[in-house]
Amino acid sequence: MTKHTPQWLTQLSAKRDRLALRASIIKEIRRWFDDNGFIEMHTPRLVPSPGLESNLDVFSTTLTAPRGEAEDATVYLPTSPEFSMKKLLAAGFDRIYDLGVCFRNAEGSELHEHEFLMLEWYRTHADETDIMDDCEAMVYAAARAAGIGDTVTYKGREISLKPPWTRTTFAELFASIGIDLGDAYEHDNLAEAAIGQGFTYIQPDDDFDTAFYRLFLTEFEPNIGWDKPVFINGYPACMAAYARLDEDDPRFSRRFELFMGGIELANAFYEVTDAEEQRRRQQKYREEREDLSTEAVPEDPEFMEALEAGFPRSGGIALGVDRLIMLLLQQEAIQDILPFPRWQRQD
Repeated sequence: MTKHTPQWLTQLSAKRDRLALRASIIKEIRRWFDDNGFIEMHTPRLVPSPGLESNLDVFSTTLTAPRGEAEDATVYLPTSPEFSMKKLLAAGFDRIYDLGVCFRNAEGSELHEHEFLMLEWYRTHADETDIMDDCEAMVYAAARAAGIGDTVTYKGREISLKPPWTRTTFAELFASIGIDLGDAYEHDNLAEAAIGQGFTYIQPDDDFDTAFYRLFLTEFEPNIGWDKPVFINGYPACMAAYARLDEDDPRFSRRFELFMGGIELANAFYEVTDAEEQRRRQQKYREEREDLSTEAVPEDPEFMEALEAGFPRSGGIALGVDRLIMLLLQQEAIQDILPFPRWQRQD
């Protein structure tokens, strides 16, 4: 009788070389951080709050306490280690990174999995431009050390990894299609401005956020980062998340994203360190989750206590390692560089 090899085992065997390269890249990422004075932190994967972002669905479970010691508690799998990392900043750590698995429910596509490898790092006495410097140096060094080289070919196009990478702003991008983004934000008339420039897929009743993302996802994102990776700084203030506003033009924030081959790889902030401002931002997220009928989640009281205790000006970033490795290994889905993906393409 001939042994039957299940399909999943055949697929896993076919990935052996890619998975070995994946391990090499991860090893070189850690080496770069260790060589540059960062301390790796293994933050909890059972947390009192998973993060409050309104667009993220979360996983929860029950933590059963030892008999007679305490009541059972609801805990969450983190969408990122951000809250824990900022507690460490408040405790006096100045260069830290966390390379570990995070979790987001209701995810599944060629660029999304329910559990995924996230790299976050933070530096005190640094801003978002320092984080950009770290990012391009780390990726370039890790790719070369892992044998990838100075360039990668993705979807038939060659992308140079050699620093410096391109740096631009959202205001500059929108100016290239005839829209003054700052003015449109100030007067809340982005949809009107876009329709005036002939973008017929924008609807007159689109609010600012809707018009912004429709324009960005259609006109810019697919075409960004094909010669070199691109940092785009200066999200409008309403999309600042946990970033500071620009002191010179508070219509914009000091938040950037990194794109390569038309794919978002990272999201970064010159961090808000003011506790009252952070509290206002979190209230906004709670209201948005309620408006979207997204599951309500609690705050982490220790996170707010850390902010109230204070920490220096800091830059921080979250980078999707699976997406980065997918690009470096010239694959078109993160499932191609994961040993046990959950999401499967539908033929």
